[in-house]
Amino acid sequence: MAYNFEPGTLVIKGDVRRAYNLPAAPPRVYEYLSNIKNLLSQVPNTRKLQIGKNSGRARMYVTVEAMGLPVDGVIDVEPAFDAENLTIRLKTPAEGLGPIPPRHLTGTFQGFIKVAPAEKSGSHVSSRIVLAFDATQVELLNLFPRALIEFNGPAILQQYAEALCDEYTGNLLRSFRKWLVEQKS
Repeated sequence: MAYNFEPGTLVIKGDVRRAYNLPAAPPRVYEYLSNIKNLLSQVPNTRKLQIGKNSGRARMYVTVEAMGLPVDGVIDVEPAFDAENLTIRLKTPAEGLGPIPPRHLTGTFQGFIKVAPAEKSGSHVSSRIVLAFDATQVELLNLFPRALIEFNGPAILQQYAEALCDEYTGNLLRSFRKWLVEQKS
């Protein structure tokens, strides 16, 4: 996965893979996941979600903690759906969805989701999420020596990304079950 950062920036990256089962046939699971609102509204710490009316592209406003302090961020997402193969690709669009608000962190985001039949019943969903950002955007981090950030930053972001994905998966499972019940009503 490629990143578009200026040379010399201090890039920190988290890369997480997850797999889980959902209690429905693959086409039904894909139907749910291919609705960008369903997919992104379950991301923890999201303050606001904007979805383009015709493009399907989205902007998430999130707040995360860095060293105990809240840091606001913006994540622009452009989805690509492949219904034939039951896959979804998510990426940061080449052009942002608008100006970045002052004092908001931004970076690159890429994701891949694949829905397949589960061994016994239902669907098996596998995913990979990669999040990267220039650490110099966080003013607090500029107080620390670059070598310290280069050494500790990746592990801290990886740990954060792992916890975020675990919480997201739980949210998604609950939301999916609720959606299934509503569809039967």
